[in-house]
Amino acid sequence: MDNHGGLLLALDTSSEAIGFAIAGCDLLLAEAIWRGQRQGTATLLAEAMRALEALGHTQDDLRAVAVAIGPGSFSGLRVGLGIAKGLALGLDIPIVGCPTLAVTVEPFRSARRPVCALIAAGRGRFAYGVYEERDGMMREALPMAHGTGAAIGMALAAYPDAIVCGDLDGAAAEAIRAAAPGVTLPPASVRIRRPGALAALAWRRILLGESDDLVALEPVYLHTMAPASAPRATKG
Repeated sequence: MDNHGGLLLALDTSSEAIGFAIAGCDLLLAEAIWRGQRQGTATLLAEAMRALEALGHTQDDLRAVAVAIGPGSFSGLRVGLGIAKGLALGLDIPIVGCPTLAVTVEPFRSARRPVCALIAAGRGRFAYGVYEERDGMMREALPMAHGTGAAIGMALAAYPDAIVCGDLDGAAAEAIRAAAPGVTLPPASVRIRRPGALAALAWRRILLGESDDLVALEPVYLHTMAPASAPRATKG
């Protein structure tokens, strides 16, 4: 594969908000995000193929496929990974799996502040992780866990200047602000998880000559995650 040529299709079905992106090595060509996972996953591939056609391409122009591997919903991740694996197998192209929380924090990589990403897990709970930039990469500062907005706010007490992004409703935002008043919550239009960020992460791996094993690549489901841990002592 020519690492600097061709197109990559990125698919994200981790939560209620799903979407795709089509990107060249250093250029985002198309991106779509919509809500309604149950109906949306059924048309995801068709919408992506229509976007390819609008760009003057077909699936034969794809050189790699990327997929968000979770944490996320069981049915969504299963469908998304199934579509991605089917394309990789049928077109004989590499597949790259990226953790959904890493995708969520990617647009904030240059902020040089801790970033907490959330994915809605239902019943007022969220999967979350805290990342910090080191050596040009966003790396886990707090392992993935799940909890309520209040529990996440308590965990963020150790990261008072953190940016909070991803799936976040009003009640969770209030609970987080109450426990960690110094955190920054960008507007919903800014903090939403973007398939374009997934494409960027995947291209970075491809340029390093990395991809995933088609058979071994598996999703990370919400029910396998640990509950929120006690907050760490504040740095410094």
